[in-house]
Amino acid sequence: MIAVAMMWFKSFYWLRLFGPTTQFVRLIKDTFMDIQFFLILFVMILSLFGNVVYILSKDRSDPLYSDYVGVEALNVLLSQY
Repeated sequence: MIAVAMMWFKSFYWLRLFGPTTQFVRLIKDTFMDIQFFLILFVMILSLFGNVVYILSKDRSDPLYSDYVGVEALNVLLSQY
């Protein structure tokens, strides 16, 4: 799955070779560079609220989050998202 995503990014980046698409690729790249601090803050907030849910459901027989994957920490973060 990661290899497929990397190939799509590579083919998207390859569009910079063509004049009409150069500006759009640069615009998308700059947008992702500008939102990097927001994404860091967003992940931190999800982790903070996920930690609260994880601690509150530690002593419960029925946890407050759903079982999406086998790892408890990822389940908590996915339920917060």
